[in-house]
Amino acid sequence: MTNVKRINPITSIRKDKIPQEYSTFLDRSKNGVILVSFGSMLPNTNNTIYTKLVTAFRNTKYDFIIKGDFVKGNERMMVSKWIPQRSLLSHKNIKLFITHCGANGIGEAISNGVPMLGFPIFAEQPGNAHNMAARGYGLSMELFTAKSDEILANINEVIKNSSYKSNVNKASQILKELNERNNSTEEATFWIEHVLKFGGDYMRSSSVDMPLYQYLILDVLLFILLAVSVVLAILFYCFKICYSRMCGRKMKSE
Repeated sequence: MTNVKRINPITSIRKDKIPQEYSTFLDRSKNGVILVSFGSMLPNTNNTIYTKLVTAFRNTKYDFIIKGDFVKGNERMMVSKWIPQRSLLSHKNIKLFITHCGANGIGEAISNGVPMLGFPIFAEQPGNAHNMAARGYGLSMELFTAKSDEILANINEVIKNSSYKSNVNKASQILKELNERNNSTEEATFWIEHVLKFGGDYMRSSSVDMPLYQYLILDVLLFILLAVSVVLAILFYCFKICYSRMCGRKMKSE
């Protein structure tokens, strides 16, 4: 509608300074770091999920920064109940983002050109994961049925196959260029202040007041139905006349 104003992403564009403890861990990693975050909705009781994830992680050559408490930290795994996700994704040593495919997480990863391995859980996440994979920004997997070796294989696939990094880098450049042309924060601020000052009635579309029969195009459907009925009635009448004349001629000839 005319009173809906779309803007470019806001949360994924702002860059925050990386805390020193994370910066040190990222800088010393020789093979790169994989960032892991499933938000706050992952079940806490399903140990099978955690076992296969940790098994796959340990069989890679990469280091990990993990949000959660399903694994104990060590020299290769930095574990915390909270992580500065947006700022971490901007670090050059982040090779992959393992995510539950929340909208903000995907937006932040794309903005920073980080390919993803998605494990959608519920709500809008499967749709986000599908779009992410369809555009070549990464791969999507089923968390509860995926096997450890499949997770490991897909981690290596997304990191080593340069096409994923190339696709998400292109998307990142597009977002940055769009934001440079039309700053998202300034655009949002303008429309908020504009509506507070003048109201938004003048932007309201007249189609909002459209009667239900027009919204459902019942009038159009009724017209089509009547037109088809008339055509069928005419055809039926013509066939009936032709049939009657043919039967009349046959009876006279006999």
